[in-house]
Amino acid sequence: MLKNTKDMETADQAIWGLGNIAGDCVLLRNKVLETGVFEFLLENLNNFPDKMKRNSVWTLSNFCRGKPHPPWEKISKLLEPLTQLLSQTRDYEVMVDILWAVSFLSEDNEDDDNNKVTVNNLGGPDEQVSSYVLHLDAIIRTGVAEQVVKLVKHAAQLGEEAWSRIGELKAIGARKGSKEEATIPAEIYQKLSTSDFLIAPCVRILGNIVSGSDRQTMEVVKAGFFDIIEHCIDHRVKNIKKESCWALSNVVAGTSEQLNLFFKRERLVKKVTNLCRNGDFMIRKEAGWCLSNAMCSATFEQLSILVDGGFIEAMVELLQHGQIEKALVMAMESLEGCLVGYNKHFDYPQYQSNPWVEKMEELGGLDCLENIQATSLLSEKCQDMAAQFVTNFWPDSGDCDTNDPNHSNDTNNQFEFPNVNSQAPLNDQSAHYQF
Repeated sequence: MLKNTKDMETADQAIWGLGNIAGDCVLLRNKVLETGVFEFLLENLNNFPDKMKRNSVWTLSNFCRGKPHPPWEKISKLLEPLTQLLSQTRDYEVMVDILWAVSFLSEDNEDDDNNKVTVNNLGGPDEQVSSYVLHLDAIIRTGVAEQVVKLVKHAAQLGEEAWSRIGELKAIGARKGSKEEATIPAEIYQKLSTSDFLIAPCVRILGNIVSGSDRQTMEVVKAGFFDIIEHCIDHRVKNIKKESCWALSNVVAGTSEQLNLFFKRERLVKKVTNLCRNGDFMIRKEAGWCLSNAMCSATFEQLSILVDGGFIEAMVELLQHGQIEKALVMAMESLEGCLVGYNKHFDYPQYQSNPWVEKMEELGGLDCLENIQATSLLSEKCQDMAAQFVTNFWPDSGDCDTNDPNHSNDTNNQFEFPNVNSQAPLNDQSAHYQF
């Protein structure tokens, strides 16, 4: 019917219906893909009127959703048409659906990680890489990273204009002595909503790409990542804050050049530290990974910037969430790396007490470690990690049970200096944001 009808309304409804079916589940998505509608939409996309173009892009984005992913050889054919349309359209609904389609295509896939492909390197030996790396390369070649950065800047401007106008209207109402809330026109809230809905998939795309190789991460950095990330982590929507911290944590886990760019932005470093200390715990945890990854490869000067900015306070406060084991392990590893880093810089014995050790104790860090040991809901490995931390830096602590036959004072029995954590994409990546 879709291919044969000349009635645009009928065709539009058919496209919309097929998009609904494809978005229901992976099985139905694959069934619809087999009908030939995918190829039909790509061939005619630029010729459709605006309303049909909206539904067509939305339907194409639903073909990209779900895991396991559709065959890359097929679904990747929409990359070039959609990114070209993204650069041309002024329709925000079309933009948002294109962005979500690209975000779905840029998601990691376990099958892609396990599927290795041999790549011929000019002037060097052949290299085995995952097909996911090649998929990200194809996405990067479209220039979408640069487009995404521009769209974030545009969306930020929309949001700032909306908030500015809201402030003006409220001020006018206050001057008139009105006790009622100022009436804000719907179009202003619409502008604010448009800003939010544009930024959400943009952050997801950037976060997915920087979960790839250092080279791919650098492409995002060159596109202007550090020009927009501060606005994103400062966003009013919690999910945008959280995923912005996740993206940033993978950037600072990269090369020394990427890490240096982070430390050059003092305000950004302070904002990440503040996020780690205040508000929603999931955001605090992601901000903690940013700080932890930055600490791992930091010079002593950079480490001092972190400490002066509240790094030890932030990690000790994470230790107070005594039942969130992953956060506890991250905080303990980060604190140990920080304290050992001080001693390494001054060529002191690895576990000698120093001003940063004393600061951690003054902030209640030692008490937190002892509480972790006494928390039965935590794993034995986590409890042992806390016990070894206490043994290393506070060997004379009265609360440390040295008579325990399972307890060892052997300093070789230590948890490893934390590795830089390049985090995998967030688990809920197939879902849209909830505003």
